[in-house]
Amino acid sequence: MGFVFGIAQGNFPFTISMRSQSSEYLCFDDPLALTAAHLNVIPTSTYIPDWRFLLLNPTAGLHIIDSMFETCARVLLEQFWGNTAFRSKYFAGEPDPSSWQELRGIVNAGMNYPPSMYQLHLQFMHPPWLPFQYQMLTQENHLHYRRYFCLEYVRAVLERTVELPGGVSPVRICEDTDINLVIEAFDNLGVKYDDFHSQNVRRTKAMQERFASFDEGDFEFIVAGGTVLSKTLLAGVTLEVGKDPKEIQKLDAKLLNSYGRPFDEATGKSKGQFYKFAKTPAEVKEFGTESSAASL
Repeated sequence: MGFVFGIAQGNFPFTISMRSQSSEYLCFDDPLALTAAHLNVIPTSTYIPDWRFLLLNPTAGLHIIDSMFETCARVLLEQFWGNTAFRSKYFAGEPDPSSWQELRGIVNAGMNYPPSMYQLHLQFMHPPWLPFQYQMLTQENHLHYRRYFCLEYVRAVLERTVELPGGVSPVRICEDTDINLVIEAFDNLGVKYDDFHSQNVRRTKAMQERFASFDEGDFEFIVAGGTVLSKTLLAGVTLEVGKDPKEIQKLDAKLLNSYGRPFDEATGKSKGQFYKFAKTPAEVKEFGTESSAASL
């Protein structure tokens, strides 16, 4: 919300690696990118702590999450798919999608609960996953069960709520609402979390195979069992390098991450930007009520 309110600095400058901004939405590069193109988008005219609160007004909630997806998808199509060199390297040289809607079957979009930050944000992850991050995914250290809620599931929950009498959630939504109660209530209404989650993970792995574009020549070392090894065989033996795999991963992340736009041409360092549609507290409404963020 510091970005939304135009606050210049807290413990660090509140600039951001901007991709798209409007009076309603702010889209930016994720600083902890899991994939070659990893975006976040937040609504800026309404305060929504996390996706549970969308159930307070499911019709409006559907509009918001669809708009968030479209915002990211248009950025991906124009700024990533539209970059010939990037598309050739990271998107396996596939032809451009004909429209942003085609990205629905490719990207992994969703939300965490509990979230890392208490303002609704959509994670928008276009494959391929970065090698280290994909290894973590295969070890179930990403898309965590009952913490990650793919967009398809959230949409299905909201659509089912719209169908209920008065469009009222079967679970009372407040700050202390147990997410497991939400999952169980909609399981009973036919929107089964396990089905959506497992399908999402399977599709993510299939898209990784489709877009896998890294080859051995991209890397200097091999990491096996937490040990950094040389790629060169000596007398038929791969030698240990004596490097810390965590430090190598940190360096790789800096090289592979698109976060930091725009860059200062003189220093090569990130400059970032401030949100040019900064709001006053009275302009940001609390979702599902008529009160402003100032009353929170």
